[in-house]
Amino acid sequence: MKWRLIFAGFLLATGSLCQFSIDVNTDLVTVTVTASDMNGQPAEDLKANDFRVTEDGKPQQVAIFLYRKLDIDEPLAEIPAARPTSPEGVRTQTVSARWTQPDNLVHRRLLAMVFDFSTMAIPAQAHARQSAIDFIRKDLKPADLATVMATTGGKLEILQNFTDDRAALAAAVSKVRGGDQPDSDILSAHGKLIAIEDACRQLSAPRLVGNKALLYFSDRFPLPGLYIQTAWTNTANRCIRANTAIYPITEANDSLSKLAAITGGSVLRPRSDMTASMESARDKIGNHYVVGYYSTNLRPDGAYRKVNVETIHGGTLLHYRHGYFADTYLWFFRR
Repeated sequence: MKWRLIFAGFLLATGSLCQFSIDVNTDLVTVTVTASDMNGQPAEDLKANDFRVTEDGKPQQVAIFLYRKLDIDEPLAEIPAARPTSPEGVRTQTVSARWTQPDNLVHRRLLAMVFDFSTMAIPAQAHARQSAIDFIRKDLKPADLATVMATTGGKLEILQNFTDDRAALAAAVSKVRGGDQPDSDILSAHGKLIAIEDACRQLSAPRLVGNKALLYFSDRFPLPGLYIQTAWTNTANRCIRANTAIYPITEANDSLSKLAAITGGSVLRPRSDMTASMESARDKIGNHYVVGYYSTNLRPDGAYRKVNVETIHGGTLLHYRHGYFADTYLWFFRR
């Protein structure tokens, strides 16, 4: 769905009128909905025409609808304890061919592991790496697909794209290293936020439907000044639109805690058994519906849009995020 912005301006040197246009794709708004009956049992038989969606009180037409069943809970067999040898070209690996079609991702639980060691001490880096490898080796479930990303100085690198190949995932994690520490708290905070935003941009691909969890491994997260507040808002908006909940595994400050909360996640305090924190985040992604629509409000004003979802069946309890922030003109240029 496209709309066009027309800009006109004078070329000062010649005095002539210059007109140019920019094509902008309007984003699909997706709402992930958990439905249960009065006894707390999942309501799994709802259809698209059972739902009524409004945005700021105005009816919206459901364009995308599916149910994601992720309750295949038996863990896979543990792979050998020895650290796997890094495969050739791990940094350029892509999703295996069998997962490239959207239908093959519908019933998969999507986990992104993002490592930012730029301010983390060497012993803490080793502990985070080994905990992530232990989680991959022992605790991934049949429905789980994971990706490994790393960042230094705000530059995000995908070390391993989504796969259920635990040897490849563990090899990618073993490659993560720290980089140069930023010169100031402002540069550190800005770089961390940009990296999280870039990760959520990767996770907003149309084929990656439904809820996702981003496990963020980092250390201190300074957030000084109003300048960084703009980056914080942009990051929060991007993650909300990507249906990605942030789970920082760090001693977070209030700003990072709020970023986790507004995206539907929470801070997971680092502890001796860090794998328990990762399991907790993973298990919060349960069976859910994905209801998508193209908003009738095309104004890129950055305003909060209130979303309401109901069913025509009485006695059905729905849980979902109740709104999002609209894009802005600046957002379109940043894309």
